[in-house]
Amino acid sequence: MGRIRSRREDGILGPPAVAKLEGSESAVKQGEQIVRSIAIAVGAAALALILLSVFAGTSEYNLYVKDAERRVESDIAASEQNIKLAISSLESVMRAIGERIRAGGASQKNLSDFLFTMDHDLPATRALLVAGPQGSIIAESRPERLAVGIDVSDRAYFTVHKPAASEGSTGEGELFIGQPIRSRVDNAWLMPISRPVRDDKGNLLAVVVASIDLRYIAKLFSSIDAGPHKLEALIHRDGAVLSVFPFDFTLIGRPVTETPLFREYLPRANLDVIHGPSAVDSAERIVAYRTMSPWPLVLEVSMRRDDALGHFLAVAVGWAALIFLFLLTTIYAAFRQITQTRQLATAAVVIEQQIGKLKETNDELQREMSERRYAEEERDRLFDLSIDMLSISTIDGYFRRVNPAVVANLGYSEAELLSTHMIDFVHPDDIDDTLEELRALAEHRPMLGFENRFRRKDGDYRWFSWNALPKDNLVYSVARDVTEQKAVAAQLETALYHAEAANRAKSDFLANMSHELRTPLNGVIGYAEALGLGIFGQLTHKQVEYVNNIRNAGTLLLGIVNDLLDLSVVEAGRQVLAEGDAEIGSLVHSVVALVRDRAVSKQLALTVSLPDPVPVVRCDELKIKQVLVNLVVNAIKFTNSGGSIEVAVALEADGSLSISIIDTGIGIAAHDLPKVMTPFGQVEPVHARRQGGVGLGLPLAKKLIELHGGTLSLMSVAGVGTTARVTLPAELVLGVASGQLGL
Repeated sequence: MGRIRSRREDGILGPPAVAKLEGSESAVKQGEQIVRSIAIAVGAAALALILLSVFAGTSEYNLYVKDAERRVESDIAASEQNIKLAISSLESVMRAIGERIRAGGASQKNLSDFLFTMDHDLPATRALLVAGPQGSIIAESRPERLAVGIDVSDRAYFTVHKPAASEGSTGEGELFIGQPIRSRVDNAWLMPISRPVRDDKGNLLAVVVASIDLRYIAKLFSSIDAGPHKLEALIHRDGAVLSVFPFDFTLIGRPVTETPLFREYLPRANLDVIHGPSAVDSAERIVAYRTMSPWPLVLEVSMRRDDALGHFLAVAVGWAALIFLFLLTTIYAAFRQITQTRQLATAAVVIEQQIGKLKETNDELQREMSERRYAEEERDRLFDLSIDMLSISTIDGYFRRVNPAVVANLGYSEAELLSTHMIDFVHPDDIDDTLEELRALAEHRPMLGFENRFRRKDGDYRWFSWNALPKDNLVYSVARDVTEQKAVAAQLETALYHAEAANRAKSDFLANMSHELRTPLNGVIGYAEALGLGIFGQLTHKQVEYVNNIRNAGTLLLGIVNDLLDLSVVEAGRQVLAEGDAEIGSLVHSVVALVRDRAVSKQLALTVSLPDPVPVVRCDELKIKQVLVNLVVNAIKFTNSGGSIEVAVALEADGSLSISIIDTGIGIAAHDLPKVMTPFGQVEPVHARRQGGVGLGLPLAKKLIELHGGTLSLMSVAGVGTTARVTLPAELVLGVASGQLGL
């Protein structure tokens, strides 16, 4: 039995069995080849189907996108046409109103009736208004006349037309479209449009104003069909939303200047179609925009991408489902054959993945090496081309690398610089400071703006300004030669010293000369008064007139000399304040009493406004009176008859005290304000000669107030008036005078 078993085993393991095994292996290989061929064919068919589907889907998608873009372009063109038609019609009506006003004047009684007639056929307007040249509404189209008398002089649609036009211009082309505003009649949102009416000399006769109902703009938008979720908006070029559809009050006036439309797209093109966020609600949309030249308006029409591509997405999903079913069927048919080679395929996939990862890793390393090499080349190029002195050194003070600018500035070769400790180049007087900076760098503290002197190869020392940053035991430095700058700074310092010395010498000279001039002037004035009183005998009428002229001229000259003396004493630093407690109300009333006759003689209204209770201040009462008299006299001098002057005292929130002299005089132009605060500074020499004075009062008043620690400031508008404000610091305000409560 054992031998038979042995023969069977021999037959199985013999040559026939080996051949059979080899045939099986060959069949397996042949089956694998067939499976591979089937898999390739199925894969190729699937890939071709997928590519075809992707190509068809992409083409269809592009067609839908182009169609959506054409729709929003068509819609925005229609909306622009509607809005332009409305504004152009309104502009024609405003031009007709302007012609009516130029022909009959802005105050004609039937102007409101004419506005009512013109407004009847303008559905876009809430009202037509006419403002007079001072800014008050003088006529309107509504029968109730609710706006007549309202002051709109502060509104932008009025103030923009106030400057006079050139002679012969009637204001054509001055149409103004403003940002949305709230009506002062019913608080409704409006878009103002205004147009000036001028005479032949360019003077403003009136301003015609039309208030556009922003809901009407939204109604114009609603007539354009851009899809169920369309959004149309009219935006001011300054970035404020004027009107939207669907209409939403909360969006009116919202600023959109920080949206991509205003930051990126409008600066590049005045009209375009973009795929991005809407300027109104920031939602992703297909957006068409354009500027409505020549008006400061931007129009936006947008539609949701879902509305534009909804049908395409439905078709795409259907095709995807069909392709998926086809692929699933094909894969299932080949699955049974592919199962036999799953292990091999799995192993092959794993190997392929590993090879792919290795390839990706190799590609990443190659890319990183290339980028690093490029960065190093760029750094080296910048290092070599920089005009600044760039260097890399060790913490202990040896250069490791220098750029050509270092070699050019110091004159040493690169080898000499790298082999020598940098302290050997430093000026002996700067060595200690330089060593201290090197120690700070060793402690990883940066060097900013450090200056020292380095020796050039020719022996000359030059000043250099250093900035350095330590990192990884190296110091990265940049330096510039500042030798010329330091020389210029030294020259400026010397010039400033000499200028200050000359100014002190001038002040000392004026102080001494003023004393020398005042003594004989007092004698001249005294003798003139004695002669005028007849002490030395009676004079003729002509002699009395000459003597009075001598006395008046001497008194005027003495006042100028006194101002010069006071100013020179202050500038020389020799002025001493005689400080005491002064009740500000009594002080102000005494000043007003001194100048009231002058005000009355010019028919000026001079008033005083005091806080309750009246405070007490610590000051030199005579100097403060001198300042206030000077300021009030100036106000009287430069205010025409019939004007007014107010002396207003107030306690400020920070505890300081302000005294304001407010007049309705001729005013001072803004560019002349600094000039009048300088000694001898006068704006109009002719006028100054008519009024008198040499331009010392305001500078002297400013110096005296500054001696108290306060300030003197001027605020003025030419043709309107001037406010001179004296402010005394809070530490000089002591409280309330006894017995003054309730005044």
